[in-house]
Parts: sequence; structure tokens; C-alpha cells
Amino acid sequence: MGKPQKPRAAFVTNGWYLELPGLVSPRFETFSGLTKKSGTVEVVDAGTNIKYKFSSQIMDFGTINLTRNMDGSADDRALDALVDLSIVSGQKFAGVLVKMHFGVPVFSIGFEGMRFVEDNWPDLNIEAEEKLIRTYVATVDTWIKI
Repeated sequence: MGKPQKPRAAFVTNGWYLELPGLVSPRFETFSGLTKKSGTVEVVDAGTNIKYKFSSQIMDFGTINLTRNMDGSADDRALDALVDLSIVSGQKFAGVLVKMHFGVPVFSIGFEGMRFVEDNWPDLNIEAEEKLIRTYVATVDTWIKI
């Protein structure tokens, strides 16, 4: 694990990177779906017909979507093994999302219980000129800003 390696892995100074177990240079192009919400229990007062809303105290940390450009690196093989382990056996792991600003880490988000649930390949068209972008879907048990 660690931040992107120079000069092999270019990254923007105001970008971010995701540290995952077994990856040397964790380059992902997009990361979306970082949410946190709690459930709601509704009770209607029969006398006033007012609907009162209370927290169910059940936390939901949503579904995360990641995309990655496959480049033939060792990280491709390491990520394939990690995703296969997670999807096939249900293996969970920890990860860290690091936000960079002018090349300096500003904050991090730590994940617990991260598990890949989907591995989506693009159309494999021999006439395509675009990059080979893989899309991954993951769930997390919890995350916290560090």
C-alpha cells in the first residue's frame, strides 16, 4: 500500500487516491457514492394527525462505485485477486481514501468492512480506441473521516 509512485503513476496534486491491501500504486479514475444516512421511524399522533419522525439508529453507509483504467501493471493482477476473493468468499477488508491538495494529504477517510460486490467489464470491441475501464461496486460496513 502507499501513495502513487512517481514517475510510473502520475496523479494530480489536488486529487485523491485509494489505498487497498496489496496495491502498490492505487490508481482509480473515479470514486463515487460516499454516503452516510440513518433510518427513520414515523409515528402519527392520532389526536393531532401530526407525523413525528424519530431516528431508527440504524446507519447505512451506501454503495461505492469505483472505476479504474487497466494498464497491465502488477496492481491489475493484485486488484483482480482482491476483487475475486471479495466476491467469491465474501472477504472484507479495510481501505483508506486520501485527499491531496497541492501534493499534501489534507484528510483521509478510513473504511472498515469494505467488500466488492460487482466487477463490470466494458465491451471488448477490437475496434475500440478508448481505454479499458473497469467498474467496481463495493459496500462498506462503516467509514469515518480521519
